[in-house]
Amino acid sequence: MSKNNIFVTDKEPVKRYMKAMPITYTITGWRLDPETGKRVDFLLSCPGLPLAAKYEDLTKRTFSYDDDVVELYSDKEVRMFVQMNKYLFQKGLIQEFDGEPDEIDTSNVLSDKEVMAIALMTPAKLTARLEDIDSEITVKRILATAEEIGRPAKVLSLLRSKLSTLEHKE
Repeated sequence: MSKNNIFVTDKEPVKRYMKAMPITYTITGWRLDPETGKRVDFLLSCPGLPLAAKYEDLTKRTFSYDDDVVELYSDKEVRMFVQMNKYLFQKGLIQEFDGEPDEIDTSNVLSDKEVMAIALMTPAKLTARLEDIDSEITVKRILATAEEIGRPAKVLSLLRSKLSTLEHKE
């Protein structure tokens, strides 16, 4: 079964549905593939818990748009979704979702030019800029560039310190 709740398409969703209680169970059903119009399975998942998990563990799970929401891209898809998943609606297992997807954090996505500009910063500016970066890979790119262009030891030390902090965070 594929987990195809959200398709990459240039269409905006007409309607979105979610599990009525996103923290406690997994739902599967049918939907139309928005590109081919063929029936496909969908899965609204819930991460596995250890056998010794308690009810409190279930309630600590946070909402995840990617795991808990199905996006539908046409009126036909909506009609077919409701028809094919009557049981889910009749039992109150699914409900309409009127929120928006979470914004994807792209603060760690830097072009080569941006990496070079950061590597060339003064220690004070570099320290401030590194506060916004929380990716080991991004810091490694900046560090490699700084070493390549022969930046002073103070700059390299700041970058290594940030990298060490990130490595020990995970």
